[in-house]
Amino acid sequence: TCVHRGGPLGEGDVEGDVVSCPWHNWQFNVKTGTCVNNPSAKVTAYEVTVEGTDIKVRL
Repeated sequence: TCVHRGGPLGEGDVEGDVVSCPWHNWQFNVKTGTCVNNPSAKVTAYEVTVEGTDIKVRL
């Protein structure tokens, strides 16, 4: 969820290491969670690995 206005980051476009919120285009680095537009804003980022056909998310 975007920290700006609660937009659905899961529905945003991903380009390289950046996901863009579909509501107001706030952008976040998917590896660190840091907001590109406002570095003091941050979302939780999770480590993800792919093993065969499994996608594993470290919580």
